[in-house]
Amino acid sequence: MNNFLNGLVKLFGFSDWGLTSLIYSIYLKRTKKISYVEEKTIKQQYKEQFIKIRSWCYFMYFIIAMSLLINLNFTSFNRTIIWTVHIALFLCIFVYRIVKENKFYK
Repeated sequence: MNNFLNGLVKLFGFSDWGLTSLIYSIYLKRTKKISYVEEKTIKQQYKEQFIKIRSWCYFMYFIIAMSLLINLNFTSFNRTIIWTVHIALFLCIFVYRIVKENKFYK
């Protein structure tokens, strides 16, 4: 019963994070709208590139969350390695996003 509850918490936690990332990624691509603060601080000629990079990164966050969910619930591989790899991937994408978006600001 304890394993079932742990799996259930992981399922809803990671799927919620992943689905939120996916929905925000789709929202950015479809509406081309960003927050008011970002709108005022980004150079206008870089708005399209900013949206493209931001939506790509959020889509990759979705992929990482779903991969982590599947690996933690359905494989018997070493959990420490699974966490380490996924956190490293997340940090790589996060740093990539920061470096790429840095040139867009005024």
